[in-house]
Amino acid sequence: MPEPLHTFSDAKAALENIKSYFKMELLPQLLIEGPRTLDSIWANNEYFPGCDDGSWNAGVYFILNAKSEVIYVGKASNNNSIGRRLDGYFKKQPNDKTQWQLSAGDGQKFKDLDPTSIAVLVIKDYEFAWLAPAIEEFLIKKLNPPANTVGKEISGG
Repeated sequence: MPEPLHTFSDAKAALENIKSYFKMELLPQLLIEGPRTLDSIWANNEYFPGCDDGSWNAGVYFILNAKSEVIYVGKASNNNSIGRRLDGYFKKQPNDKTQWQLSAGDGQKFKDLDPTSIAVLVIKDYEFAWLAPAIEEFLIKKLNPPANTVGKEISGG
């Protein structure tokens, strides 16, 4: 029987644990946004969470299923942005720009996982973009999302 998935509430609790690891005034720089459904993003022609004002921020993003279970954790840091990373996974349907589809190649990654929404942890101050990879790795180990392969412990046999 597969291990139950962790919810976005579990992810937020894990993020609270991260605060105890950092002994600096960082907390105002971290902003949690979402979750927001992919259908509403496209139907309303909105930006992805973390990019609402059109800005491009570093951070960590969560791809969730309909039960708000975390199925994938990713990062955007350095010269990348949350919106650009998410735009690599999800595209508008060619014949109906109010609908979305998985980008080519990502259908296999999310096979049977049914992504429905996005949430993000935005790092508002670019000087702290270097935190995104560390936070992503921490969350992958803590939440064990099924679509993540990098960053998971491999059990020996």
